[in-house]
Formats: sequence, structure tokens, C-alpha cells
Amino acid sequence: MRPLKLLALVLAAAVGLLIVGAILLILFFDPNDYRDQIEQAVERETGRELELAGELSLSIFPWLAITTGPADLGDAPGFGPEPFLAVEGARLGVRLLPLLRGEVEVGQVTLEAPRIRLITAADGRNNWDDLGETGAGGTAADEPSGAPAITIAGLRIRDGALLVEDRAADSRLVVREIDLETGRLAAGEPFDLEAAFAVEQGDMTADVAIQGEVTYRLEPLAVAVSGPRIEAALRGEAFGERGLPIELSARELSSADDQYRLTDVEVEATVYGESLPADGVPVIARLASLEANLERQTAAVTGLDLDAAGATLSADKLEGSQILDAPVVAGQVQLEPLAPREWLPRIGIEVPEMRDPAALSSFSGDARLTASADSARLEALTIQLDQTTATGRFEVVEFEPQALRFDLAVDRIDFDRYMAPDSEAADAAGEATPTEIPVDLLRSLDVAGELRIGSARLAGVDLTDVRLAVTARDGRVSLSPSEAGLFGGRFAGEAAIDASGPVPTLTLNERLNGIDFAQLFATLLESDRVSGQGSATARVTASGNTTDALLRSLSGTLAFDVADGALEGLDLWYEIRRARALLERESVPAREGPARTPFHALEGSGEIRNGVLATEDLQAALDYLRVDGRGTLDLIEREADYALRVQVLDVPPTGADAAAMQELVRAEIPVSVSGPLSDLAVRPDVESYLKGRAQQALEEEADELEQKLEEKLEEKLGDKLRDILGGDR
Repeated sequence: MRPLKLLALVLAAAVGLLIVGAILLILFFDPNDYRDQIEQAVERETGRELELAGELSLSIFPWLAITTGPADLGDAPGFGPEPFLAVEGARLGVRLLPLLRGEVEVGQVTLEAPRIRLITAADGRNNWDDLGETGAGGTAADEPSGAPAITIAGLRIRDGALLVEDRAADSRLVVREIDLETGRLAAGEPFDLEAAFAVEQGDMTADVAIQGEVTYRLEPLAVAVSGPRIEAALRGEAFGERGLPIELSARELSSADDQYRLTDVEVEATVYGESLPADGVPVIARLASLEANLERQTAAVTGLDLDAAGATLSADKLEGSQILDAPVVAGQVQLEPLAPREWLPRIGIEVPEMRDPAALSSFSGDARLTASADSARLEALTIQLDQTTATGRFEVVEFEPQALRFDLAVDRIDFDRYMAPDSEAADAAGEATPTEIPVDLLRSLDVAGELRIGSARLAGVDLTDVRLAVTARDGRVSLSPSEAGLFGGRFAGEAAIDASGPVPTLTLNERLNGIDFAQLFATLLESDRVSGQGSATARVTASGNTTDALLRSLSGTLAFDVADGALEGLDLWYEIRRARALLERESVPAREGPARTPFHALEGSGEIRNGVLATEDLQAALDYLRVDGRGTLDLIEREADYALRVQVLDVPPTGADAAAMQELVRAEIPVSVSGPLSDLAVRPDVESYLKGRAQQALEEEADELEQKLEEKLEEKLGDKLRDILGGDR
């Protein structure tokens, strides 16, 4: 018999014997008979109880496979009665013939409804570290090398669940509805991976789907995923009714020796919200690479471009540290130039009409960013808004509750460019209603910083060298110190608002030196009645829940001192001339020059109560007059009511009535000034003065006549007396 034929007969007999043996093994071997031994062996090796509640079944050819029903593995001591691992069913098979060649070819591994609990106790212990130990005193690392290569036909998980709980950090993460399926698993060979699951943490949930082509090697362990793609839909209170859909794709994900790398990454999301456009706001993040080292807890991002509805934030490189324990990211970031006027509507913010149609045409910035989970800091910050440049630093020291710190310098800014057009502002002023003080906002503020502005324009007022220090905490807001070049002079003061109580309280301590009072009156009282250079001080308080209530409760003290100015629209000397002419039934003299009363000095002080300034010591020095008086100025209604006493020191040489006016020299004439500042009524009481003077003249004549009569009587009595005395003699 030929050798090959003999060999064929031997092999046929061997296969026949194997088939017969497999049939006999299936017929006469029941793995359920060894259930107790299996459970005891597992408990001996792991220290945990294994319960095989379901039926065990065995198949031999072409797979040596075992299938289980429900089973669970107990948890470590101290972690409760629930099992560490539980399954509704599992199947694991090994192809028989490759075993004869020293190869291990596993069939598809199937797990039905696996449940795993990973718990970290309050004292730092966890429920999985002990599984790395063996009952024989060795460790898993003592396994002999040179084990046969293993391939798995695939892995399939249906309706799995994973609980990760950290009782020390009071955190709980649940992954449920896990469905996972892979292609053939073999070291060095790519296989397809598809997975879907739902994640729950706090009030946030996410549905996630993953796919990609995976390649791995065992020694040393390394994994690479080609074309990974992740789709997720986040839901929860923070994401609104429509949630937050996210898609992530990359060219490759790789890991080896705790080093992870993602290349050519793109993340797309659409943000929805009540105040956002109906179609949401698209957000796209692209980065050239992301590298992380878990052992060192470091990370690096290169080539980042973050686009939100056309606004692009870029960074060449960002570096992260302590990424597992307390992540911090740092790097230089740039906001590419954009037009806020066009961009804001894309995120649901309507841009109001402004006085300058070109306002909000350009915005950009760059800074050194340092950010953590609860704070962010921008240093070496430069912001460009239209023609304005701001530099300095800005920091959110806490996100919740929010705490802000800043130190900013602005070169120049025209705030009026960004105000409503004059016609709209006038209409709004005509229908103005009291504005509520934002008490809740003031109470929530935690702010500290300083703002410096080289030059600014606000409400038509030019300011220079502005310095403003701001502190706000627990409802108490302070603007101190605050100073600026203002109205041609200098302003300095302190302002504070206390909203910690039921009714907000405002406190002002202001000082103005060398200012132009024409600009001051025009700005504060919308009046052009006073001009000149001088100083003013004010210490006032107010309280109320609206701007109107604050004004009507305004109380405190005010003092002013003006030099070389004029009372505009009011010619005090002319009004005296006019009143005299009318009284004497003479022709009213013509006015010479504009209606104004120049003065060398004007000063006074007073007390403010409920928005009304009461002055007792008003004084003014003019070329030919001296004025003092008392009265009130309603700062809210802009109405005046003053009683003046005008002393005529001399008469100007000009004017057709100059000679006639000489009779008023050294006269003290009462003058009343009253009415709205826009239309003051000036009423000199020359008649009273003249009547008083006439009465005085009559009294003087009467006195003189009486004196003459007395002298005449004395003279006659004297003569008579002498006659009598002479006659006796």
C-alpha cells in the first residue's frame, strides 16, 4: 500500500474517531453537572461568588462552544449586595481544528444584557482592583509568555449597561442600552466597529453612536481607529427642548503607552434656544491634531479653528495640564475680524439703529488664554472695536457664582456713535417712564477692576484721562475713585449704590474743578442759563426702586463758585431800566447787545431735599451791581424761584437814560426770578423802591419842617420870655 494512501486512511480514521468522540461527548457529558465546581473555582480564584442561574449548553464541532443563561458575579466586600457583573446570557466558542495547530480561533462572543458596576467608595477603595489578583499567590502578570495567537470572529453586545459611581466625589454616570458589534478581531488586522448607547449624568442625557475601522496589536498594546465618527444628541435643562446634536469625525485615532492622538478632527454642532434663530446656531470646530498623555496628564491641541455662525476663534497651539484631575488649558488665541452688525442677527440678537450706521462694523481680538473647569483668564488682551483699541486683562475667577476681575485701558471711544438716533432718542424721552433699578443683577455681581480711557464722548460730553475703579459684591457697588477731564476742567469723586436692602440707596460725593458751567448746565439741566469757569461740590444720597424715585428722593448739600461768567438770557440791568421807564411813563429803552448779565463772581451753597435745591447765600458781583438772595431750584422739574436784592453801585455811562438812572445809585432793588429755566421771568420791584424813597423823602421833609417849626417856636418863645423879663425890670 502506498504511503500516501495509508496516511489518508489514518487521517480519515482519526477524523471519524473525533466525530464519534464529539457525538459521545454531547450525548453523555452535561456541563450543568459541573455547575458547582465551576462556581467554586471562580470563587477560589476571585474571592467572589459566581451564580450560574441559567442552563449551560455545550457544542463540539466545528466549535468547542459554551452557552449560558442568566449569571452574575458578586461584588467586592463593602460594596453592597448587587452583583459586580450580571448577564442574561453569553456564548463563547473556539474552533476545534485550529487548536490542533496551536492556534486559538474564537467565534463570535455574544453577551446579552450585561450589567457592570464600577464603584469607588468614600474612602477611595474601588470594587475592581482585587480582580487583578489570583488565588494561588501569583498575579495576572505571571502568565507565561509565548501564548498562542488569538483571533475572535467578532464581539456582540446587546442591551448592555455600565454604572460608574464615585461616592467620594458624589458623582454618578450611567451608560445604558449598549449595543456593540465588531468584525473579526485579530492583532494587526483592521476590523469594523459599530456601537450605540445612552449616557446619563445628573440632568444630562446623551444618545451616542460610534463607528470606525480599528486595528490593534498586543505587544506592546496599541490601538488605531481609522475614520472614527461619533454622533451624539445631548439633552437636559442646559440644552433646551431640542437638545444639542453633535457630530465628530477624524482621520485617525491612535493610542499606545498612555499616549493618545487624534488627527484632522472636525466637530459640528447646532445650538438651539428660545432667543436663538429657529434653525439654531451652527458651531464647527476643526483642529489639526489632539495629543494626550494620561500618565503625565498632559494634552496639546494644534491648528484649532472654532467657528460659531461665522465668528472664528483660532489658536496655533493650546496646551493642557492635569487633564484628569483638574484640567487647565493655556495658549494664545485670536478672534478673527468680524462685523458684529452682520454677525449678531445670526445668533438671534437684533442690532438697533444707531446714530452712526458704520458702528459695529469691525471687531477682533487676541489674548493669552488660561482656562480651567471653573475659571478663565485672558492676559495680554487686545480688543479692536471699530476705531477703538482696548488692552489689559480680563478674568472670570469663578463661573458659578460668576466673579469677574479686569484691568483695561482704552485709547478712545465715542459712545454716542452707538446710541439711538437723535429723533428716536427724543421720541423715547417724550414718552419716558421710570426705569427699574436692576436689583437682582446688582445683588448677583461680583466684580473688581479698573478702567482707563484716554478720551471718550458720552451724551455730547467729551471726557479725557478717565479712570474708574469698580467693585461690586453682595449688592454693594462702588465706583471709587472715579476721575476724568470734564467740561474743560477736572472731575473727581466717589459713587456707590447699595442694593443689599429692600430699597436701593445711592450715595454721591462729587468734586468739579475749573469746569465750564455752560457745559455743565447744558448736560445736567438741559439749560444754557449760566456760563463761566468755576468749581462745584456735591454730597447727596437718594433711595428708590426706579430712576424717578431716586431723583425725587435726592438729598444732600451743594456748593458752587463761578468766575468771569454770565447769566445768559437774562439782562438784569436792562430789566431794572425797563421797569423804571414803565413806572415813570417814559419810553422803554432799547436793549444794547444780547440778553445777558456778566458777572465777576457767582457763588452759593445750599441743601437739597427731595430733588429741590434751597439756597440761602446766593451772591454775585457785577460791574455796577451787587446781588445777593435766596431761593429754590427744582432739579427735577427744572424750575427756579429766587428772591434777589440788587444794590446799584454805579450807572453805566452808556444809554440815553444814563442821567435819569443816577437816582438809583446806592439803591437796593428787590428782584424776583421765577419759572422754568427755559423761560425765566425777571421782575424788578423798582416801584417799591421809588415809593420807599418817596416816603423816605416825605418823612425827611416832615422831619425838617417839624424841626424848623420847633426852632421858630423856640425863637418866638424866647423873644416873648425876654419881653416879659425885661418888663418886670
